[in-house]
Amino acid sequence: MAMKSSSQRFSTVAEFDLIVGGATYSVAQIAADFLILRKPAALPRGPATLIIRVEGEEDRHEIEILDVEPDSTWVTIARG
Repeated sequence: MAMKSSSQRFSTVAEFDLIVGGATYSVAQIAADFLILRKPAALPRGPATLIIRVEGEEDRHEIEILDVEPDSTWVTIARG
């Protein structure tokens, strides 16, 4: 007797933004201690807000920008 597979695949859409000094920057990837911007930007060190949207639900996280090269996409962060 043949068995049918009941496994399903789900694709979750996630979007990330970074707010620094009132300006919003689009984020491509997030890790525990860094993030990668979609476009290079010169960001100041200091507090920022990371916005994570998953399937219409939004979470905001206060983070600290620790280091960023001028006009780079790689941003070193600390989560508060």
